[in-house]
Amino acid sequence: METEELVGRQVDQYHITSLLARGGMAEVYVARDVDLDREVILKVMLSTLVQDKSFVARFRREARTTAQLNHPNIIQVYGAGFTPAGRPYLAMQYVRGGSLQDWLVKLNRQGKRLATADTLSIIRQIADALHAAHRAGIVHRDLKPSNILLHPNGTPVLTDLGIAAVKSEMTRLTQTGSVMGTPHYMSPEQALGKPVDGRSDIYALGIILYELLAGQAPFTADSPLAVLHQHVHESPRPLLDARPDLNPLTFRTVEVCLQKDPADRFQTAEQLVVALQNASLEERGKTPTAVMPYPTPAPTQKTKPERQLWPWIAAAAAVLVVGVGLAYGFLRDNGTTAPSPTPIPTANMVIVTTVATPIVGPTALPVAQPTTDTADTAVPPTPIPPTATPIPVPTDIPAIITGNVAAIRLASPPTIDGDLSDWPAGTAVLSAYDVFHQDSWDGSNDADAYWRLGWDAANLYIAVTVLDNIHVQIKSDEKIYQGDSIEMQFDTDLNGDYNTLLSPDDFQLNMSPGDFQSVPTAFYLWQGNDGRYTPAAWQGIMMASRPLADGGYIIEAVIPWRNFSITPASGMRIGLALNVSDNDSVGTAVQEMMKSNVETRTYEAPYTWGTLTLQ
Repeated sequence: METEELVGRQVDQYHITSLLARGGMAEVYVARDVDLDREVILKVMLSTLVQDKSFVARFRREARTTAQLNHPNIIQVYGAGFTPAGRPYLAMQYVRGGSLQDWLVKLNRQGKRLATADTLSIIRQIADALHAAHRAGIVHRDLKPSNILLHPNGTPVLTDLGIAAVKSEMTRLTQTGSVMGTPHYMSPEQALGKPVDGRSDIYALGIILYELLAGQAPFTADSPLAVLHQHVHESPRPLLDARPDLNPLTFRTVEVCLQKDPADRFQTAEQLVVALQNASLEERGKTPTAVMPYPTPAPTQKTKPERQLWPWIAAAAAVLVVGVGLAYGFLRDNGTTAPSPTPIPTANMVIVTTVATPIVGPTALPVAQPTTDTADTAVPPTPIPPTATPIPVPTDIPAIITGNVAAIRLASPPTIDGDLSDWPAGTAVLSAYDVFHQDSWDGSNDADAYWRLGWDAANLYIAVTVLDNIHVQIKSDEKIYQGDSIEMQFDTDLNGDYNTLLSPDDFQLNMSPGDFQSVPTAFYLWQGNDGRYTPAAWQGIMMASRPLADGGYIIEAVIPWRNFSITPASGMRIGLALNVSDNDSVGTAVQEMMKSNVETRTYEAPYTWGTLTLQ
């Protein structure tokens, strides 16, 4: 194979410092972006594959598609180009914590496993990433633990989305009717060489969830062909046998993911996210009340293999023999991680030491004895669908009027359900300053907003009570509801500066109570420090609201700290403004009246800040 020495050379703005891995499709290098002064990963296509121009074009097209996905749990693609020898490359985010596969191997050696709460958190975040990818028309097709990278703080990142589609194309060009994937995580339809969609990714993620919970994959055998046969014909080992301590919703979620027929699984990754949130609540001893329409599949039974299906599986096995380098060889190409895992972080994740019994299997982990998980978890509390029944106006609002706000450290997180009874007693903050009003409109100063804020190691919690005699909402487009709304603006670096423009460290959350029952999550917006709006749910932000008896409302929200790229600590201060907008007339503009907690704020200069201090 013709080689191109790249270590020590500069390709475009990337100075290549070392070769990290070489697989069946690409070489993976560590490089430094000299323009932005940061380390990146360069994936450079092997020279033997460059001759196929259509393949190169597909590689770049998929890279562009992946680069447009703006999600905290999807690998960031920074750019693409060609080496001096004409080999295409991708510049990608460098995730330093190792892959989930690395962690599984290390935990196996240490006789440990991840706590249930952290397992559900990781899988929920990857399910949310799949939801974003599927909405963009991207199906992964080769989801496995080595394609899930982990930041040192435990936040998972899904990688190889675009490359998976390219590998599928390359396998298709090799042999008609072929399959592509890794046998232990392949769906039955993949094993049979049938067309796949996002439900195949849900199956693969269910396999990973089972493996993390049980300590071994549900299907193991001595050959890839035997594993494929199990996926198509056999029931998985009962998860109950390995984990009798789990709650029913956790068992149910795994069961639905692993159904043989795609129609019997969760139909979207978004449904799986909700199911995992419910399971997480139940594992924490809370009662989920969010409605989850689980599919009702036919009873799973072991069946004898049907002879007419064996030619399909035999063809799949033949392809695996020819293309095992494609299915497995790119395992190390997923190495946007260091070659060996860093020490397993414990700040946000619980590692449970187990009394281990060895299990025979490809990624064997010890069988865990029943344990109780006790630590902060990165899973935001599940929002409870609110009721339209008005609740009384709270009477415990000893409000203060100040631009400077404090958030109290919460011993236990509140349930996000529009009910403040589980919040500790504390001083609320009044948004009393008139930022904007329209004089020709009657009643421009009839609303007030009282804010409570709390925090823990994983999340920032928000509760706001809006006193308002008329609640108006107008369904607009898929950006936000016009009418009554709330926004929070954060400035993570400048400690209460009076800058009048959004800076690279600024963030904004827009939320609305809607009609208290059917506001889609797409109408809650998060503006990141790149200035782009995305649905808040994509960032793991959860909200719920309830009406008050006098026409006002209560709204609660939780924002994972990872969205700010900061680690919270007592005494930390960031810039903050708390704003409420009110409409009393149907059909008018969004802001007939806007109030803020910051006295210096105006409608013309909305980015002036108070401060938020973590107590």
